Amino acid sequence: MDTPTRAVEKALAAAGMNRAELSRKLNVTPQALSRTLRVEQVVSQRSLWPEILKELGLKVVLVPESES
Repeated sequence: MDTPTRAVEKALAAAGMNRAELSRKLNVTPQALSRTLRVEQVVSQRSLWPEILKELGLKVVLVPESES
């Protein structure tokens, strides 16, 4: 199973988009997006993850560790 960051990278490639374009769509700086992608904590009130996932049509799926 991919990490959230790897899933974003794959979705960006599939969409023909790069990080700079995504940061413009989210109205954040490229630095803020890079900081977010370095942190694997998806659930946080201040996190950009919900917006990133929504923009790329991704969702968080929780599975038991035994299945990963």
